[in-house]
Amino acid sequence: MNSTSILELDKSKMEALLRSAGFKTIDFYGADANGSLFKELNKNESYYLNVLAKKWYTKFYKMRKIFPLALIVLFLFSLVTTGRSFAKEDNILSPSPTPITKIEYQLPYPGLLPGSPLYPLKKLRDKIIEVLTTDPLKKAEFYLLQSDKNLETGVMLVNRGDGKTAESTISKGENYFEQAISKIISAKEEQANVDEVLGRMQLSSMKHQEVIKDLMNKTKDTILEKKPKIYSKDLLETKGEIKSGLRKSLKRSQDFEKRLDELSPKK
Repeated sequence: MNSTSILELDKSKMEALLRSAGFKTIDFYGADANGSLFKELNKNESYYLNVLAKKWYTKFYKMRKIFPLALIVLFLFSLVTTGRSFAKEDNILSPSPTPITKIEYQLPYPGLLPGSPLYPLKKLRDKIIEVLTTDPLKKAEFYLLQSDKNLETGVMLVNRGDGKTAESTISKGENYFEQAISKIISAKEEQANVDEVLGRMQLSSMKHQEVIKDLMNKTKDTILEKKPKIYSKDLLETKGEIKSGLRKSLKRSQDFEKRLDELSPKK
C-alpha cells in the first residue's frame, strides 16, 4: 500500500484496492481534526477517512487459540475410546466366571433345635410316627423329611457356633437318608410307583452335598464351639473332628446319589 498513490482515492476505489490486496473485512470510519478516530463516515463533515481492514490471518490467529483446546479434546476422546476398546479386549481375553448354580430344593424348617427343653418331646413324637407308618413308600418319605430337617438343623447350629452338635446332627440325617433308600427299594419291589419320591430324593442328595460343602468352607470361628477367643489344642482337635465328620457325611451323600441313579428308570 505504501507504493499506491492515494491522492483523490475515493471510498469505492480504496475498498476495491484493499480487497485485491487480500483484505476480507473492510470498515470505513470518519474522524474530526481533534476528535474520535472511529465515527460514522460523513463525506461533508469528516476531515479524515480511517480504514480498518482485516486479512485472513486474523481468523487464523483466532483459530491458533482454539487449536490447542481442540487437540486436548481430541486427545481425551481418544483415551475414552481406547479405554473402551481395552475393556472389550479384557472381556474377550478374561471372560467372567460362570456363576455357580444352586440346587433348587427347599429344605424344611426343623422347628425345635437340640438344647431346647421341649426337644425330647419332639423326638418322641417323631418316633411314634415312624412306628405307626408301615407303608414302605410313606416311610421313605418320612425318612427323607427327617434327613432334610436334620441337615437344616445342622446349618442353624453352625450359625450359632455349635459346630460339634451340628456335625453329629447332620450325620444322623444321613442315617435317615440311608433308611429312606432302603424303604424306596422295598416299595419298588412291591411294584409301587416310586418315580416322584425317587426324583425328590435325588434332588435332596445333591442339595445335601451342596450344603455340606458350604459348611466345610465356613470360617474356623464359625464352625468351632461358641467362637472362642483362645484356640487351645483341644479346640483345634474338635475343629478337626468336625471337618472330618462333615467329610464323611459328604462322601456318604455322594454314594447315595450313585445308588439313586441306579434305581432310576433307564431312559
